[in-house]
Amino acid sequence: MKSTTTRNLLRRRAFLLTLFFLPVALSLQAQMLFSENMTMKIDSSKPIQGTFSAMVNFKTEHEELFEVKTFSNLNILIGSKRVINLMGRFEFTTYGSKVTVNEGDLHAEFRYLLQPSFEVYPYVEAQWAGTRGLIRKVSTGVQARYRPIHTEHSLMFLTTALFYEAEDWKNLSGDTLSPPYGYNRNIRLHLSTSYRHRLSDKWEITATAIHQANPRYYFSRARFGGALDVKFHLSKVVGLRGTYRFIYNPKSVQATMGAMANVDVAYTDLPDFVGRMKLFDTHVYGTFLDGDNIYRRTLTPSGLIVMGNEGKGISERLTPYIDTRLSIPNFSPESRSSESLNVAVATAVVCSEFLRGTYADDVLAKQM
Repeated sequence: MKSTTTRNLLRRRAFLLTLFFLPVALSLQAQMLFSENMTMKIDSSKPIQGTFSAMVNFKTEHEELFEVKTFSNLNILIGSKRVINLMGRFEFTTYGSKVTVNEGDLHAEFRYLLQPSFEVYPYVEAQWAGTRGLIRKVSTGVQARYRPIHTEHSLMFLTTALFYEAEDWKNLSGDTLSPPYGYNRNIRLHLSTSYRHRLSDKWEITATAIHQANPRYYFSRARFGGALDVKFHLSKVVGLRGTYRFIYNPKSVQATMGAMANVDVAYTDLPDFVGRMKLFDTHVYGTFLDGDNIYRRTLTPSGLIVMGNEGKGISERLTPYIDTRLSIPNFSPESRSSESLNVAVATAVVCSEFLRGTYADDVLAKQM
């Protein structure tokens, strides 16, 4: 009885500890695979076990939208102490003739069970995300994984690893003064914990926290990641999965100098949102290289401002919703060269001009 009580107490503490470390995240430039929360419990009675999920979406808006997303996880048991684990993810999206998302990753590891609760394994993984500038990332290393909790309903992993990574990036900012490509080569230390709990025969929850850093800059330049996965089993072979990832970058937060606390950030499908706003006669502005000079336009007191990606501009899906196309002219009208403004500076200039127009209207109203 005492042993059961102690085990339940440890299980509760481990679950709360994992949830405590969840509100952390990863650098926006650094790519992190959440392979820990996908690790399967080895069933020695099954030489091959795995999962596969896929999503295909096709709809017609202003253009035809086509999406494909897949995820696969495969365990191959070799003998009683060796397992080959293969994981893969693929995402592909087109809008009309333009590819808007093309990314994926592959992960392979050779798990060797030294003891029932302890294993050591080498691994290799690769990623690509061309539409976000990541040409390729390859990393390889050795991990050690320990299971402090392994019961019928609960499973917990503690993992440490030392690995080498190589990243190749393409500059999508449009800044001609910056190098067109960037490279990152690093040796990193990996620490993570993952806790899985089966709430019932159908419900299962997994929480994961990850920390990665160069041993020389262990805290100052660290990556943090957190994930929460919820599964609902419709049957033994079919189920639903909900996944949440936490994103946080210490350098970005520091750079805002406190302004981040005054800004509400929302994630939504922009064409759908802008389309709904236009039902209420909301005027939509967009910034384009061939737009009208913002200083020569009469701006409405309210509306929506759409700012595009620095390298590619406003997407083709959003363009049909734009009522007025604006541009920020060169400082020298006679200059033929294009001045580079990142999207943050351009947003500040555009918002400032809207605010200036509002103040001018207020002054005119007081004079009358």
